[in-house]
Amino acid sequence: PAPLDDPDIDVFLRGARAEPAGDVAVVWRDDLRDQDRSAKPYREALLRLAPPDPAERLTLGIGRARALLAALRAAPSARGRAGGGILDEPDVEGGEGGGTLRERPAVRPFLAVVLRGDEHVETYEQAPAIRPGDVLVLPSWVGGYAGGALDPASSLPVEDVAPDRRMGEAQAAPRYWRLSEQALARLDGGTARGLLRRAVKAHKMGGEEPLADLVRALVEAHGTTPEDAGLAGGVRLELRAVMPPAPDPFGREAADTGLGFEPDDEDDEIDVEGLAMCDDEHTPQEEAFVLVVRPVPDELRAVNAPPPTLDEHAVAVSARTARYTEAASLPDDLAAQLVLAARAHDHGKADPRTQAFFRGGTVGLGDVAIAKSIFGTQDLSASRAARKASGWPTDLRHEVESVEILQDALRTGTVTEGTELSDAQLLLHAVGTHHGLGRPVPRRPHGGAPARAFVASAAGIRGRSGGNGESAWGEGAWLRRFLNVNASYGPWGAAYLCALLVLADRSVSGEGS
Repeated sequence: PAPLDDPDIDVFLRGARAEPAGDVAVVWRDDLRDQDRSAKPYREALLRLAPPDPAERLTLGIGRARALLAALRAAPSARGRAGGGILDEPDVEGGEGGGTLRERPAVRPFLAVVLRGDEHVETYEQAPAIRPGDVLVLPSWVGGYAGGALDPASSLPVEDVAPDRRMGEAQAAPRYWRLSEQALARLDGGTARGLLRRAVKAHKMGGEEPLADLVRALVEAHGTTPEDAGLAGGVRLELRAVMPPAPDPFGREAADTGLGFEPDDEDDEIDVEGLAMCDDEHTPQEEAFVLVVRPVPDELRAVNAPPPTLDEHAVAVSARTARYTEAASLPDDLAAQLVLAARAHDHGKADPRTQAFFRGGTVGLGDVAIAKSIFGTQDLSASRAARKASGWPTDLRHEVESVEILQDALRTGTVTEGTELSDAQLLLHAVGTHHGLGRPVPRRPHGGAPARAFVASAAGIRGRSGGNGESAWGEGAWLRRFLNVNASYGPWGAAYLCALLVLADRSVSGEGS
């Protein structure tokens, strides 16, 4: 049986009764306000808005993490002896570790914050309960790390590295800059506070120029330039207040967003995490705000940036897919199926309702089919208005219509080039799942404007759809196709093949094509 052909190696390393293997990540922060036990809501909001980054984390086996905590609880004079049990522990994940540690005189209790998924646990206990996978956040002043390495004997404050690492590096992911004393210390105090106050005031009024001034000052204070830090363009700035949820004057339970903001129940599409919140009742303080620098990919186009046509996008994705399949050394017949799937993957977007949505609500006679919207994916209000005006149905998936169009094109012979079908099942399956949906079956659209038949023609493929994707279902053909592809290539093989098309589509879209 399958469970017996791959036994758990932990049993052989530590015995059948040893606890599961696993690592614990340790992070030191200097702005936890750990001396104030009532500041737990602040810490929860802070760690939610500026979560520990991999660059901040020291990863230890759970045994070593427990031994480190025991050493830090010991008196400074005893830390050297206590730390030996940590540094000498065999490098076996999940081992008990620190077995030679004796009870040490307790020093001043310090806060340990345990992040376990969405759970936030705080404790001043001598030996907090930690589990594999936890993220342990400690105050910087407790020590335990020095000279770029674990040092349980050290009582020196540990440098909070997050601000320096984030401000000096250009990254594709959002950066969360905590406006703490450490982050602002490199600037003149009065200048830093003045810039922050101006930024807060301007942000409440909808302006961003003082916020940009603050960013430039922070970056330059860290010895780099906005260009080198990836801030010369293509970023969105957000200022978030680190506050507990605002109390409801009517006694209702407020939404726990950590932003002092209760979302509008009537708008279920509101992007709560993307809101930049400041509160009139709170004065700007160094630790009270988190500045988010969010890169805006090319696919999040401005209103005046023309989107690619359906033909342009299909040709670009098919060329990228061909490049990927060649690099992956796929057999020619498999590569041909994926390249053909790339040519046909977005034909369903020619649906008149989708084109009207892409164009803000209406489509003109003779308008060329486009593959992306004119307003991009960043403007949620424009998206909602266009959806309503166009009659775009809920759960309408262009992939389903693309499968229907490709089936019609293959049946009628209106596919130029690449018609050698070594595996039509894989071809159609790749088209139908290129957005990660449709496995095992797609959703049915509902609401919106009635379906109308339409013809799509791009990248040498011309086919017809009834507008509802019914023929793509083929009385269960979609599910049978899913099962057949997995049976032919295995679940991992099928996922690998389809991922080549998915990545080609995403990379081309990310480049704005």
